[in-house]
Amino acid sequence: MRELGSAQPTAVELEILRILWELGPSPVRAVHAQLSESRGTNYSTTVKMLSVMLTKGLVKRNENATPHIWRAAITHERAAKRFLTELIDKVYDGSAMSLV
Repeated sequence: MRELGSAQPTAVELEILRILWELGPSPVRAVHAQLSESRGTNYSTTVKMLSVMLTKGLVKRNENATPHIWRAAITHERAAKRFLTELIDKVYDGSAMSLV
């Protein structure tokens, strides 16, 4: 398994993370209810996306609870920092001073 949260989330994964940041630890049905409003996804797609995100280290699952409870494995701040670092690396050759 990868280092916790080492993968850059896709747009859909980021949306799921936003839902989990807003709701806090939640069952799949709660995540799906929010995701299906904006994306029209079906339940099995939400389950699959969470499973992929678990493999990437973006979310964690509490298997001791019934139903399983999912939570974000990275904070909003950590995700934002990673996006900014990647932007600086890709667009400004790693130099934050070039942004100014």
